[in-house]
Amino acid sequence: MMPYFLLIFIPSFTIKGMVVDINKTPLPYASVVVKNRGIGTATDESGKFVLLLPDSIKSGELKVSYIGYKEKTVKFTNRTRFIKIVMIPHTITESPVVVKGSYSVSQTEGINVSKFRFNMLDVYTTPGAAADVFLTIKTTPAFSGDPDVATLTIRGGDPDETLVLINGIRMKHPYVYSVSEHGGLFSVIPTSAISQVEAFASVLPPAFGGKASGGIILKTLDVTEFFSRNLTLITGGVSLDLIHGKMGGLWTHLSSYKIMAEFNGIDTRYSIYPYYGSIFYTTRFSTGDLILTPFALYSYNKSELDLQDLGYNSLYSVDKNSLGGLSMTLMKPPFLFSISVGGNALTSEINLKGEFSKTTSDRIAGMRFQGTFFYDINKIFSFGTDIYRNETRVKGEYFESEKSNEFETKEVISENDLFTQFQYSGDILKLIAGVWTGYYKIRVLDPRILCELKLIPVSVKLGIGKMSQIKNIEGKVKWIRTDHLSLELERSFRSFNLRGSGFLKKYGSGAVCYGFEGLLKGKNFQIGAGWLRAKGRNGVPLDYEIPVKVTSFVSIPLKGWSLGFKVNFASGKPYTPVEGVENDSSGIFPIYGEHNSRRLPDIIRIDFRLSRMVNIGALNGFFFVEIYNITNHRNVSGYVYSKDYSERREIRYFDRMFIAGISVKM
Repeated sequence: MMPYFLLIFIPSFTIKGMVVDINKTPLPYASVVVKNRGIGTATDESGKFVLLLPDSIKSGELKVSYIGYKEKTVKFTNRTRFIKIVMIPHTITESPVVVKGSYSVSQTEGINVSKFRFNMLDVYTTPGAAADVFLTIKTTPAFSGDPDVATLTIRGGDPDETLVLINGIRMKHPYVYSVSEHGGLFSVIPTSAISQVEAFASVLPPAFGGKASGGIILKTLDVTEFFSRNLTLITGGVSLDLIHGKMGGLWTHLSSYKIMAEFNGIDTRYSIYPYYGSIFYTTRFSTGDLILTPFALYSYNKSELDLQDLGYNSLYSVDKNSLGGLSMTLMKPPFLFSISVGGNALTSEINLKGEFSKTTSDRIAGMRFQGTFFYDINKIFSFGTDIYRNETRVKGEYFESEKSNEFETKEVISENDLFTQFQYSGDILKLIAGVWTGYYKIRVLDPRILCELKLIPVSVKLGIGKMSQIKNIEGKVKWIRTDHLSLELERSFRSFNLRGSGFLKKYGSGAVCYGFEGLLKGKNFQIGAGWLRAKGRNGVPLDYEIPVKVTSFVSIPLKGWSLGFKVNFASGKPYTPVEGVENDSSGIFPIYGEHNSRRLPDIIRIDFRLSRMVNIGALNGFFFVEIYNITNHRNVSGYVYSKDYSERREIRYFDRMFIAGISVKM
């Protein structure tokens, strides 16, 4: 059924403009808001913007803001057609703190070692990324996992070794679908609610810790200046975003990937297509120098695999994920204090009817405090603490010889972390140095240094340090420690940027990950390639070793249209084969071969995207058409066996799929 829209035509006029700095360099993604009207936009990659305003606005003021620059106000009338806005950077004698939402200038600003910053234009225009933040992040070679899914694995590490921080609160498994604890097709975080994404693929700055491989730092949108209603319809799904200034923003989403697959004529018996829904809310309050930002997220998804022809009943899983918190920021120049308190509750249920069931419940509470002293615009000193408690309960039953056997376990981890870091930003040298320390039964100490040396025309970047994490290893909760070394060379040309890096990550257990990566990024294209080895002490590949990954995409503007292609290649993950069976009085059991001695088939996926921005009267938005996996390559995520292990079936993520959608701002 085709969607229908009622379009109301309202007389309007358009203001175009450009935002630049004092050197006439365009400033991309600057905020441009009509004061007291709740209408706003952001500049594109070229620093340009377009505002469509109703004729009822005869005159007004545009408020323009950009991190690190003074906020600027510019007057306009309904006869104004073009405005050029020059932004002035903060001077040393003035407070260098620019607060956007509940956050100050990034405490990692200016340092770029294994760091990738993403803007919303990247997210919305990357072909095959489904406008998903995590899938966009995975277009970079350092995020080395399966390109078909959103699960974030960094340079051969386990997904649990990746920190996900939302407004200062840790979130566990922020993905749709988890038949295994590391599954994840899409992010549960609504893309349009995010204002900033920073991804670290190696040494985390000392202010962030508790994970062994890297992290993702997300900041949500400041909604107080916006009034908008956005409706998005796609094949098998609908989203509605309501933003009403100080009353807050509400994002809702419902979708059925199974309906999407059946629409495309795909056999869904051995593929993973969940039902999914989510709701997210945030707002902001301010009084004097204090800013409060509460936020809450709830998501639900259910997936099912039909295994009856293998002798089983259906396998289904249900995930319920909720996150809530309050971020507080207090400015007393030259000091800035921020506190985030909140929690995350995750319940995952797996049920193979009549055979096995397991429910895993995580209850996480945390508090993060950070104090920052701005000695001047180039020297920043930070200190703080991060308190984290995770209670995990596992409960279930399994049937053996028609007898039910119940099991239940409980595990509690309480972690108390401290950190201190110094940041210096000069014309030639940029540096972050400090110490992160964590306590659980014993105290660990992680010194870290990230530096960047600008040697025209090349920048040399070095990251070195330790990173520690508490993990359950074969039933024992203990610290795992990793030593990191990352060396990068980067050069910017007139129309593109080139980055090459080598890295070494060594675990205390004797496992080691090492490799090389290259990333070529231009205005409308990106090519990334990575090679790595991830081996245990005995030389056996680690579970997430993908030796070769190549991702490239291009976006071609065509008279108001945008045409894009993305090509993914990735080596298959290792797995442990079943090489035979043995029978006894209690049943049939598999005989496994050597651990991780075989690999899944290589992943090859080519995606296509066609999109266009539209303005109809007072309405504006875009529509798009995407085709996933154009060649219909069989990308296998794993295998499932019959009860007697005589048959094996492939479990796949995405066969060729056609998706269309339209998003309208009302």
